[in-house]
Amino acid sequence: MLNSKKIILSLSTIIAAYAGYGCGSTTTTTTATSDLETVSLDKLPSVSGLVTASGSSAKLGFGVDAGELAVSGTPPKLGDISDAAADTYFWNGLVATINATSGSISQAQANQFFGQVAGGPAGNGACMMAQTVAESLSRILQSGGTACYMKGIAKVKSGVTVTGAAQDSVFAQTDADKLVKIAISGMERGGHDSKVNAAATGDVSVFIKVYGKTSMGADKYKVGMYMCQGGVADQIETMEVDKVLGTYKTTSGQDGSDGVGAESITAYIKKDGESIVFDKTKSRTASNFYTGSWGKFRGELTVSGDNVITAKRLNKSSWGTDKNYSITSFTGASMKEISFTDGAFKGQNSQENNSYVNNYSGATEFQDTYYKAIASSSKLTTVQAYDFAADEFFTKIDAPTIDLSAADCSATATVNVTMDFTDTAIVALKETCEGDRFDNYDMCWNSDVQDAMTKVFSGMNQQGQ
Repeated sequence: MLNSKKIILSLSTIIAAYAGYGCGSTTTTTTATSDLETVSLDKLPSVSGLVTASGSSAKLGFGVDAGELAVSGTPPKLGDISDAAADTYFWNGLVATINATSGSISQAQANQFFGQVAGGPAGNGACMMAQTVAESLSRILQSGGTACYMKGIAKVKSGVTVTGAAQDSVFAQTDADKLVKIAISGMERGGHDSKVNAAATGDVSVFIKVYGKTSMGADKYKVGMYMCQGGVADQIETMEVDKVLGTYKTTSGQDGSDGVGAESITAYIKKDGESIVFDKTKSRTASNFYTGSWGKFRGELTVSGDNVITAKRLNKSSWGTDKNYSITSFTGASMKEISFTDGAFKGQNSQENNSYVNNYSGATEFQDTYYKAIASSSKLTTVQAYDFAADEFFTKIDAPTIDLSAADCSATATVNVTMDFTDTAIVALKETCEGDRFDNYDMCWNSDVQDAMTKVFSGMNQQGQ
């Protein structure tokens, strides 16, 4: 399958993986009385904290199936599952066995490959369960790049100059709207897929509109951002917080030479000491949708307050179509430390050059050294009742529309900021903003797995299944 990772923007080369611009409605000014009264962009939590377990995650076998499963051993961290390790954790060596087999494989091997044999490896179903989450997390982390670097403006000791406001209050809400322009210098942009052919360094600006209390009301905080390269905007984002309800919403989009992408996050935030954090006891949802000449990718995950992730994934390319739905319990205090303890999955995949369509479902738990298929669980009952054809997530997949018409790259700003990416203080932000990124989320599509799957599909097609 053609790797859909190619459209993802590299935050090491682009400061703003997503930027945005939004319009606020005129409302009556009110008085915020919540702990979030002084919220601003630089105080909002990093998206790396969006998918982390609440306090009960220290034990294994918790969640929807608590007391029903007997998880044993230490499940791998999602960020540590390499291509080579995928066969071990999900197939218990079956991929290597299939690829070493001359001639046709057995029906039993084919069933085990997809995780359909209780007591055998959880196979492709469990692997795609992990990849569905990992791919969505990777895109979530990149969607937070702009906000993360912008937060640094208020705190760094060098590399930034500010006129029109105090450095620590650049993004603070005032009565009137204000427009902040951040002029970037010394930034490498080699991998960016922008339609704009800007110079190798410099010539990049981020515009951030901070909506005032007069237009939004004192109980709402909103920013609209867009990024310009060579005087042309190609990325947008809006971010809005209800200070009383604690709701947090972002929408973002990009229109590049290799495709169009849209992302959104909905969650709750709260005050924790002097910090603002995501409320892990409440549901959080993130979604993303990308289309291009390579195909289409759509992902969505919802994290519940009891540490369960419900995830959906669609991938269409010249190789074929892959649909996945899963429910998993997890542990972990950060995205890269996430470990799945147990779960259930449903999948449907096909190859363009093969008439056979494979439908499968199953349940898994980690036992000793790998994910083992189990006969039943409450999660399995839920996923088996799920219908791909009845969900618009899988049926309405027209390319998202990214409206950049309101982005003015020549606008006069109220506050002007310069940001030097060659300065040591700005360079140090890279680890903070990009350290939790997933470099690999295609572990279920490595060449060994694809070879084994092709062999499995070939055998099933020959048998007329």
